[in-house]
Amino acid sequence: MSKKFKLHEIILSETVKAILAVLLPIILLTAYSTIISWNYNIPIISVMTSIPIYIYGFLCIPFIYLFVRKYYIHKKMNEGKHEHVGSIVRSPVDIDHWQYNDLIWIIRTNEYTLRKNELPTINEATRIKNILDSITISYEPKCPKCGAGLYFQEHDLYYSYDCVNPECSFIKRTWESKNKMRDIAKKQYKYSVESKFLEK
Repeated sequence: MSKKFKLHEIILSETVKAILAVLLPIILLTAYSTIISWNYNIPIISVMTSIPIYIYGFLCIPFIYLFVRKYYIHKKMNEGKHEHVGSIVRSPVDIDHWQYNDLIWIIRTNEYTLRKNELPTINEATRIKNILDSITISYEPKCPKCGAGLYFQEHDLYYSYDCVNPECSFIKRTWESKNKMRDIAKKQYKYSVESKFLEK
């Protein structure tokens, strides 16, 4: 199954759910009112107005659920989305990578920090501190399967990352924004390096 078909499948599924959520109460109430009207020779409007209000509320639950779900997902997607993405690194140097949320995030520092760390007077603890204070995370993650770049798209209910390598089938869908994932990846990487140093 191709990536494009999978994406269309999700969009179609969400559209069908929304349509059913709206039409289901109307169809059920109309069918019930029609049957009662035929059997007892009562106007359909009279039958519909005689139905208790809580029945209408109960039948609207699917629509309310989808509305709340969409609100929750959008709220989740916007977490950290507008945060500062970090300062521009001059002469960036890739030094490591970190995997978070199934994506590979490139760890970078700058040439100045690397040159400063080459001074013989600097001990290991200071070197690590200098690196951790200067690192940034690349804004574009890499594919964890083949290392190629990823094609990013923002959809109504999720973000998607599709590998640009035509021979790779990797697809990642998430509610987390790039900014939030970068921030978490950076904190996790720092914690990992500091923990390994303290274990020595």
